[in-house]
Amino acid sequence: GVALNVGLNLVLIPKMEAQGAAIATIITQSVTALFQLILVMRVFKFSIHWSSVSRLALFIAFYVPTTLLLHQNFNQLWSLVATIVIGFSLLILLKLLHLKDLLELVKSKTNN
Repeated sequence: GVALNVGLNLVLIPKMEAQGAAIATIITQSVTALFQLILVMRVFKFSIHWSSVSRLALFIAFYVPTTLLLHQNFNQLWSLVATIVIGFSLLILLKLLHLKDLLELVKSKTNN
């Protein structure tokens, strides 16, 4: 992970400055998480629900570019609001977040 991060930083920071460092960190964290996931699967014999993983990948593939475009083309408040609305809509559409479960969670917290 460290070698990947340093290498990406050497390439991306001169071209993109702070944004390059952020991108290098995201890539490094993602690759590290993937390797840890593979290790856990092998050591503990866990299985992965691949349809959920593919829906999560689809969410990321749509959400990240959309948020970048919003932040570049709108003021901060509107891009934040749109990012939240689009994010929750995608999560519900892709069935990564179930609205019924979310509402039950909110209800249980307000009753305490």
